[in-house]
Amino acid sequence: GLMLEPIDPRTWVWRGITGIPDEKPLVASGLDWMPYLATDEIQKFNGFDTMSCVSFSCLNNFETLLYYKLMNAKVNKENFTWLQNNGYLDAQGRPNFSDRYIAALSDTTEKGNSAQKVFEAVLKYGLVPESIYPSNKATNFTEYVDIELISDDVFSLGEEFLKRFNVAYEVVLIVDNQTLLEAVKYSPLQVFIHAWG
Repeated sequence: GLMLEPIDPRTWVWRGITGIPDEKPLVASGLDWMPYLATDEIQKFNGFDTMSCVSFSCLNNFETLLYYKLMNAKVNKENFTWLQNNGYLDAQGRPNFSDRYIAALSDTTEKGNSAQKVFEAVLKYGLVPESIYPSNKATNFTEYVDIELISDDVFSLGEEFLKRFNVAYEVVLIVDNQTLLEAVKYSPLQVFIHAWG
C-alpha cells in the first residue's frame, strides 16, 4: 500500500537543488528501458500480502538501472564480479534485490509505506540480494517485516554494496509530459498513483 506524505524539504529535486552531479542522459530516446526491466516478482504469496509495493517498485527501478549499466559496461569488472559472487544476479543474469530487506528496514506496516521511508532505508542500509534474504521464505506479514531476522552478515553485505555503488534519488516535482520524457532519459521513474479511497 502507498502511504502519501509530504516531501521532506531536504529531498533532492531533479533539475533543482540536488547533490547528484549532472550526468549525460543514459538512454538517448528516453523511452526504451524495456530491455533492461527487472525480473517479474509478486508481492503477495504464502497467503498474505506484503503491503510493500513501494519497496518492490523502488527496487525494480534500481534493478533496471543497474542492469542497464551492467549491459553497457558502466560497472567496473571488480564490482561486476562482486555482484556475481554475492548472489546479486538472478538466473537470467539480472540484478535482484531483496524486497523484504528494504520493506522491513523502512518500517512497512500492514497499511503500506511511503516513498520517503523506502528511499531512506536504501540509502542507510544498502541493498542485498533476494537470494540471500528471500521474500517468499516468510510465512506471514509479521515475519516478513521482522528486522530481528536479518543477520549481521546480511547487514554487512548491504553496507558493502553502498561502498561499491553510488545510490541516490531525486524527486521530479513538475509532472507534465515534457518533464517526464526528459527525466526518463536519466533513469527509470518510480511513479505513484493512489488508487484506493
